[in-house]
Amino acid sequence: RIPASLNDLARSTLELVRFRAHEADVAIVADYGEVPCLELDPDAVKQALLNLFNNAIDAMPGGGTLSLSTERVGDRVRVAVGDTGIGMDEETRRHIFTPFFSTRAANGDGTGLGLSVSRQIVEGHGGTVEVESTPGNGAVFTVWLPASLEAFECPVPVTGAELERADAAGLAGAQDVAGARSTGCARAVA
Repeated sequence: RIPASLNDLARSTLELVRFRAHEADVAIVADYGEVPCLELDPDAVKQALLNLFNNAIDAMPGGGTLSLSTERVGDRVRVAVGDTGIGMDEETRRHIFTPFFSTRAANGDGTGLGLSVSRQIVEGHGGTVEVESTPGNGAVFTVWLPASLEAFECPVPVTGAELERADAAGLAGAQDVAGARSTGCARAVA
Protein backbone atom coordinates (compact mmCIF):
# COMPACT_ATOMS: atom_id res chain seq x y z
CA ARG A 1 0.00 0.00 0.00
CA ILE A 2 1.07 3.52 -0.71
CA PRO A 3 -0.31 6.99 0.05
CA ALA A 4 -2.73 7.74 -2.77
CA SER A 5 -5.35 10.23 -3.83
CA LEU A 6 -8.70 8.48 -3.91
CA ASN A 7 -10.09 11.22 -6.15
CA ASP A 8 -7.30 10.70 -8.68
CA LEU A 9 -7.90 6.94 -8.64
CA ALA A 10 -11.64 7.45 -9.12
CA ARG A 11 -11.08 9.92 -11.99
CA SER A 12 -8.68 7.66 -13.86
CA THR A 13 -10.92 4.61 -13.35
CA LEU A 14 -13.97 6.52 -14.55
CA GLU A 15 -12.05 7.31 -17.74
CA LEU A 16 -11.75 3.57 -18.37
CA VAL A 17 -15.56 3.25 -18.67
CA ARG A 18 -16.32 6.58 -20.31
CA PHE A 19 -16.53 5.18 -23.87
CA ARG A 20 -18.61 2.19 -22.75
CA ALA A 21 -20.95 4.54 -20.86
CA HIS A 22 -21.30 6.77 -23.93
CA GLU A 23 -22.12 3.76 -26.14
CA ALA A 24 -24.77 2.67 -23.59
CA ASP A 25 -26.29 6.19 -23.48
CA VAL A 26 -25.20 6.58 -19.87
CA ALA A 27 -24.25 10.06 -18.67
CA ILE A 28 -21.56 10.37 -16.01
CA VAL A 29 -21.87 12.88 -13.19
CA ALA A 30 -18.96 13.15 -10.75
CA ASP A 31 -18.62 15.26 -7.62
CA TYR A 32 -15.18 15.03 -6.02
CA GLY A 33 -15.14 16.33 -2.48
CA GLU A 34 -12.07 17.15 -0.43
CA VAL A 35 -10.77 13.88 0.91
CA PRO A 36 -7.47 13.12 2.63
CA CYS A 37 -4.67 11.05 1.22
CA LEU A 38 -5.33 7.37 1.98
CA GLU A 39 -3.04 4.39 2.36
CA LEU A 40 -4.23 2.18 -0.49
CA ASP A 41 -3.30 -0.51 -2.92
CA PRO A 42 -4.06 1.62 -6.00
CA ASP A 43 -4.50 -1.30 -8.40
CA ALA A 44 -6.92 -3.08 -6.07
CA VAL A 45 -8.98 0.05 -5.39
CA LYS A 46 -9.18 0.78 -9.12
CA GLN A 47 -10.43 -2.77 -9.67
CA ALA A 48 -13.12 -2.35 -7.00
CA LEU A 49 -14.25 0.95 -8.51
CA LEU A 50 -14.17 -0.47 -12.04
CA ASN A 51 -16.46 -3.32 -10.94
CA LEU A 52 -18.91 -0.84 -9.40
CA PHE A 53 -18.87 1.42 -12.47
CA ASN A 54 -19.38 -1.50 -14.88
CA ASN A 55 -22.24 -2.90 -12.79
CA ALA A 56 -23.90 0.52 -12.77
CA ILE A 57 -23.69 0.73 -16.57
CA ASP A 58 -25.03 -2.82 -16.91
CA ALA A 59 -27.99 -1.91 -14.68
CA MET A 60 -29.10 0.74 -17.20
CA PRO A 61 -29.87 -1.13 -20.44
CA GLY A 62 -31.95 1.81 -21.67
CA GLY A 63 -29.41 4.46 -20.68
CA GLY A 64 -29.40 6.67 -17.63
CA THR A 65 -26.96 8.36 -15.27
CA LEU A 66 -23.97 6.97 -13.41
CA SER A 67 -23.11 9.18 -10.47
CA LEU A 68 -19.93 9.23 -8.40
CA SER A 69 -19.26 11.31 -5.33
CA THR A 70 -16.52 11.39 -2.72
CA GLU A 71 -16.41 13.14 0.61
CA ARG A 72 -14.91 12.96 4.04
CA VAL A 73 -17.36 12.21 6.83
CA GLY A 74 -15.68 12.35 10.23
CA ASP A 75 -12.89 9.82 10.37
CA ARG A 76 -14.02 8.05 7.20
CA VAL A 77 -14.15 8.70 3.48
CA ARG A 78 -17.32 7.94 1.53
CA VAL A 79 -17.39 6.96 -2.12
CA ALA A 80 -20.91 6.66 -3.55
CA VAL A 81 -21.54 5.07 -6.95
CA GLY A 82 -25.13 5.37 -8.10
CA ASP A 83 -27.17 4.51 -11.15
CA THR A 84 -30.67 5.28 -12.41
CA GLY A 85 -31.16 1.73 -13.60
CA ILE A 86 -33.51 -1.14 -12.96
CA GLY A 87 -32.76 -1.46 -9.25
CA MET A 88 -32.87 -4.60 -7.13
CA ASP A 89 -35.39 -6.34 -4.95
CA GLU A 90 -34.63 -7.45 -1.40
CA GLU A 91 -33.79 -11.01 -2.43
CA THR A 92 -31.21 -9.82 -4.97
CA ARG A 93 -29.68 -7.34 -2.50
CA ARG A 94 -29.18 -10.16 0.02
CA HIS A 95 -27.13 -12.17 -2.47
CA ILE A 96 -25.20 -9.63 -4.56
CA PHE A 97 -21.96 -10.03 -2.59
CA THR A 98 -22.09 -13.84 -2.74
CA PRO A 99 -19.38 -15.24 -5.04
CA PHE A 100 -20.78 -16.43 -8.38
CA PHE A 101 -24.20 -14.83 -7.84
CA SER A 102 -25.18 -12.94 -10.97
CA THR A 103 -28.39 -11.55 -12.35
CA ARG A 104 -26.77 -11.70 -15.80
CA ALA A 105 -25.54 -15.31 -15.68
CA ALA A 106 -28.56 -16.57 -17.63
CA ASN A 107 -27.45 -14.39 -20.57
CA GLY A 108 -23.93 -15.76 -20.43
CA ASP A 109 -22.70 -12.40 -19.14
CA GLY A 110 -20.87 -11.90 -15.90
CA THR A 111 -19.21 -14.34 -13.55
CA GLY A 112 -20.83 -13.14 -10.37
CA LEU A 113 -17.46 -12.23 -8.90
CA GLY A 114 -17.26 -8.46 -9.42
CA LEU A 115 -19.14 -7.33 -6.33
CA SER A 116 -17.70 -10.10 -4.18
CA VAL A 117 -14.17 -9.11 -5.18
CA SER A 118 -14.95 -5.42 -4.68
CA ARG A 119 -16.22 -6.08 -1.19
CA GLN A 120 -13.12 -8.13 -0.33
CA ILE A 121 -10.87 -5.33 -1.57
CA VAL A 122 -12.72 -2.69 0.44
CA GLU A 123 -12.77 -4.84 3.58
CA GLY A 124 -9.04 -5.52 3.09
CA HIS A 125 -8.57 -1.74 3.38
CA GLY A 126 -10.53 -1.62 6.63
CA GLY A 127 -13.71 -0.43 4.94
CA THR A 128 -17.27 -1.52 4.23
CA VAL A 129 -19.67 -1.53 1.29
CA GLU A 130 -23.37 -0.73 1.62
CA VAL A 131 -26.10 -0.86 -1.01
CA GLU A 132 -29.46 0.87 -1.27
CA SER A 133 -31.85 -0.06 -4.05
CA THR A 134 -35.47 -0.66 -4.91
CA PRO A 135 -36.86 -2.07 -8.14
CA GLY A 136 -37.20 0.61 -10.80
CA ASN A 137 -35.27 3.22 -8.80
CA GLY A 138 -31.64 2.40 -9.44
CA ALA A 139 -29.02 1.63 -6.83
CA VAL A 140 -26.36 3.37 -4.78
CA PHE A 141 -23.28 1.50 -3.59
CA THR A 142 -21.52 3.32 -0.78
CA VAL A 143 -17.91 2.47 0.04
CA TRP A 144 -16.62 3.62 3.42
CA LEU A 145 -12.85 3.74 3.97
CA PRO A 146 -10.89 4.92 7.00
CA ALA A 147 -9.30 8.37 6.58
CA SER A 148 -5.94 7.01 7.68
CA LEU A 149 -3.24 9.42 6.49
CA GLU A 150 -4.63 12.85 7.22
CA ALA A 151 -1.59 13.85 9.29
CA PHE A 152 0.78 14.04 6.30
CA GLU A 153 2.00 17.59 5.77
CA CYS A 154 5.02 16.96 3.53
CA PRO A 155 5.36 15.08 0.27
CA VAL A 156 5.77 11.34 0.80
CA PRO A 157 8.85 10.15 -1.10
CA VAL A 158 8.18 7.05 -3.15
CA THR A 159 10.87 5.23 -5.09
CA GLY A 160 11.38 2.15 -7.22
CA ALA A 161 8.52 -0.27 -7.71
CA GLU A 162 6.14 1.77 -5.55
CA LEU A 163 6.71 4.79 -7.79
CA GLU A 164 5.99 2.74 -10.90
CA ARG A 165 2.76 1.47 -9.29
CA ALA A 166 1.76 5.03 -8.36
CA ASP A 167 2.41 6.23 -11.91
CA ALA A 168 0.57 3.25 -13.42
CA ALA A 169 -2.35 3.90 -11.08
CA GLY A 170 -2.75 7.35 -12.60
CA LEU A 171 -1.83 9.34 -9.53
CA ALA A 172 -1.65 12.97 -10.55
CA GLY A 173 1.10 15.22 -9.34
CA ALA A 174 3.96 12.73 -9.12
CA GLN A 175 7.02 14.94 -8.95
CA ASP A 176 10.73 14.96 -8.18
CA VAL A 177 11.44 15.62 -4.51
CA ALA A 178 15.11 15.52 -3.54
CA GLY A 179 15.95 12.65 -5.87
CA ALA A 180 12.71 10.79 -5.25
CA ARG A 181 9.20 11.38 -6.50
CA SER A 182 5.97 11.93 -4.63
CA THR A 183 2.52 10.42 -5.04
CA GLY A 184 1.11 13.96 -5.14
CA CYS A 185 -1.41 13.40 -2.36
CA ALA A 186 0.77 14.15 0.62
CA ARG A 187 -1.06 17.34 1.53
CA ALA A 188 -4.22 15.93 2.99
CA VAL A 189 -7.22 17.89 4.17
CA ALA A 190 -7.49 17.62 7.93
